[in-house]
Amino acid sequence: MKMKFKISLFVIAFFLIISIGLVFISKTKSKEVVNVSNVLYEIKDYGYHVNDNASSYYKNTFKSLMKLLENDDYDDEEYLSLVVKLFIIDLYSLDSKINKYEVTSSQYYYSDKREMFKLKVIENFYNLMEDNSYGDRNQILPKVKNVEIVSIEDGVYTLGENEVDSKVVKINISYEKDLNYDESGIITLVKESNKWAVVGYEGVN
Repeated sequence: MKMKFKISLFVIAFFLIISIGLVFISKTKSKEVVNVSNVLYEIKDYGYHVNDNASSYYKNTFKSLMKLLENDDYDDEEYLSLVVKLFIIDLYSLDSKINKYEVTSSQYYYSDKREMFKLKVIENFYNLMEDNSYGDRNQILPKVKNVEIVSIEDGVYTLGENEVDSKVVKINISYEKDLNYDESGIITLVKESNKWAVVGYEGVN
């Protein structure tokens, strides 16, 4: 009797462990990350890239930049305008972001100021955005429909202890749906090596 009793307890314990294990595996699988971004296109000489989860508007604008930079004698103002548009589309198209850490607009920022910019965006702008790693976000977020270049003016920007030439660009922003985000802004850019880099941005609602 004792032997049968011990065997019965062993069998019950065995199946109990199996059941718990199956429940754990099921829960783990249900929480697998389903949203992962991968680089779709890149312009290596300039350090630019676009991920596959970006909006169609962003991808098409990036393709325009790729085509422009294929020529050594490209129009510098057109290049500047495309950088501005890409920066704004990326910054404000929260709808395509997986989480608040996806600050890919920082690639257009001046390298010495890039990390500070990313930190400000994460803590003060993207902080209320719900995570979408599991594809279950229900939050309504903005998606940029168009960026209009209103004007481009020459300026002077203080970079460290030096004053350097800059470009001051005024823009208008329109969205797929009006969610009360900035509708215009002023962007300041300076040359960093072979590319235009953002050093300041002020949005206007």
